[in-house]
Amino acid sequence: IHSGDILLSRGGAPTSALIARGSDFPSTFSHVALAYVDPETGEGTVIESLIEAGSVLHTVPEYLESKKHRILVLRLRPDHPALASDPLVAHHAAESMLRRVRERHLPYDFAMDWQDASRVFCSEIVYHAYEDEGVQLWGIRSAMSAPGLVAWLAAMGVREFTSLVPSDLEFDPQVRAVVE
Repeated sequence: IHSGDILLSRGGAPTSALIARGSDFPSTFSHVALAYVDPETGEGTVIESLIEAGSVLHTVPEYLESKKHRILVLRLRPDHPALASDPLVAHHAAESMLRRVRERHLPYDFAMDWQDASRVFCSEIVYHAYEDEGVQLWGIRSAMSAPGLVAWLAAMGVREFTSLVPSDLEFDPQVRAVVE
């Protein structure tokens, strides 16, 4: 695992199934986290936003202890333009988000407003970390338009019914490692 690696996972809770399958662009994943690796100690930290807690930091063993059916590791492609101008851009993105979460707890974004960085849902952690470094990831947006799902989510406070989806065009296909 390298700093800036993106960890897609599928949890074991029913909510995970809803998140993974509820959008118009169904997926086998329901959660996104960001890895940071301390360059001096080699210790890994996983930065994520959880419904029950908002922004949190976990050691890699703590992250792996929570029930997950699968984990997919994504990393910027070696020919990504951002890496040409700064080979450490992924590390800087993770380091910046780690610092932000250590300095200030970010509440969970139940409205799912991915443009507001003061509250975050899981994929916003990665989106804002890279955006702050000038890297626009996830040009694909996935809608949630099924009437029953929209009504249910709206009753819980969701206002935005599009979410961020990783694009294979951004990530190195040789690093895609799935743990099941």
